[in-house]
Amino acid sequence: MNRRVDAPAAGQRFVVARPSLRALADQHLYSALSSLGRLWQRRGGSAILGPDGAIYATGHAAILRWDPVRGGVRRFGAESGFQPEGRVFRLRFGPDRTLWVATEGAGLLRATFTAGTPAFVQEPIPGGDPRERFTDIWFDRQNRAWAAGSSGLAVMERGEWRRFTVKDGLKNNNAAFVRSLADGTILLAY
Repeated sequence: MNRRVDAPAAGQRFVVARPSLRALADQHLYSALSSLGRLWQRRGGSAILGPDGAIYATGHAAILRWDPVRGGVRRFGAESGFQPEGRVFRLRFGPDRTLWVATEGAGLLRATFTAGTPAFVQEPIPGGDPRERFTDIWFDRQNRAWAAGSSGLAVMERGEWRRFTVKDGLKNNNAAFVRSLADGTILLAY
């Protein structure tokens, strides 16, 4: 049974449940996206609608960009600085249109776009190392970036990163998912 689903807002995740496409807002699901011509299939991936209207998804050693209006898939890999050593857990566009990538074994990556092509660089986070596993990144209403990593929870406010660990009251340094509520409360899962 196929059901019509309206296009999601920028930043929402796409999850495919055969045979229909469902847009689920920010739920962490390991899934396979096989939208319109089976663009890609990968367990443990992430896919989001970008601010440009394209769908960005993780692929094998690459980020894929599918333009639903013009058609076609672009692949951004090592030539763009994207060289993950393991899975990609989360893609997220920040308020300034920077693409953030939470990875296993390659830390937290960010990409800025020039003429539609991203340039990926590793984001240095205090209290961790370049191979740290990051599983999530989230932006709250104050445009702070919250990153859940294997060395604790990191927050970037006004361009500066801080790290929270068990020394600051976390139950465990291995943070898995982070979200914020409208009142500013931060929700953290381990």
